[in-house]
Amino acid sequence: MLRHNILLLAVVGILLLAGADAAKDKDKKKGDRELLEKFSVGDELWSAHRDGRNARVYYYNARTGLSQWEDPRKDPAADRAMAFGLMMLPFGFMLLAGATYIIYMKVYHPEKLKLLIKGPPKKKGRAVDAYLKESKEKLRSKDGRARSSSPTPPPADVSAAKAELRCI
Repeated sequence: MLRHNILLLAVVGILLLAGADAAKDKDKKKGDRELLEKFSVGDELWSAHRDGRNARVYYYNARTGLSQWEDPRKDPAADRAMAFGLMMLPFGFMLLAGATYIIYMKVYHPEKLKLLIKGPPKKKGRAVDAYLKESKEKLRSKDGRARSSSPTPPPADVSAAKAELRCI
């Protein structure tokens, strides 16, 4: 008798679980048409619904009876404008950097800026040599020595410098 009661309880439990699953499936089918909102675009009446299977929102046109995934309120021209703006952003930064460089050159190196803009003079022969000599003179410091890119001038006698290094 105890076996029959246990078996009967097991069958009742299985039936109850099967009934609960059937109720959940019925609720899911109701979820397929869950209404989120109603709105109009122009003279068209639309409604937004949540799809129960993959939880995506779809849009239903009441007049035509058609549904779509894309929101009809969204303006595709605005999306194109945003994409164009993002595409042009690096070029804007390049223009800004170029303008900054020109301002820097105008403030700190105006003679070099003139050369960049106009280019070297179009002269031939001795005139070019005179221009190069004049440019070298401009680059010399006030005391007459040529400018050096290193902070200390090179030693006059290389052999003396080598001898100093051997002593150290």
